[in-house]
Amino acid sequence: MKVIKWIDKYLEEILLALLLIGIAAIMVIQVAARYVFNNSLTWSDELARFMLVWSCFLSTSFCIKKHISISIDQLQNAFPGRIPTVFKMVSYAIICVYSIIMIPYSWTYLQLTIKSGAVSSALLLPMYYIQSAPFVGFILMTIRSIEAFIDELNYLRSGHTTEEG
Repeated sequence: MKVIKWIDKYLEEILLALLLIGIAAIMVIQVAARYVFNNSLTWSDELARFMLVWSCFLSTSFCIKKHISISIDQLQNAFPGRIPTVFKMVSYAIICVYSIIMIPYSWTYLQLTIKSGAVSSALLLPMYYIQSAPFVGFILMTIRSIEAFIDELNYLRSGHTTEEG
């Protein structure tokens, strides 16, 4: 049970950090290869791009989990009492519904990629490694939006208002 709680707490954070470090390292190696050794790498841009795709889909669930999604704070703070919390709950519900709708589409897209047998041009990686990012991302977004909705609901039930903190 501790392992599951640890994964729940740090999964996106660790993966995003590793992806960012990986992208930076690959780009440094590419620059060094090109300008120091006068020999460009054929695979570096492609790998960095694939890592960026994965980081985009993982960062959405991370932002939801950390409650750092884009919002219009001035508008929310203009309303008294519990209304801003209700706005957040509606926002998380919309994200959840959207993610649930997108899961079957991303699954279909992934299945088509698997059936096609497509591989990347430079790394010769099966493209389903990259095309699975939306599927995984939408599943994580669904889970994190449900968790965030429940957090806001518990906050609302506790009787707090935005004026009270």
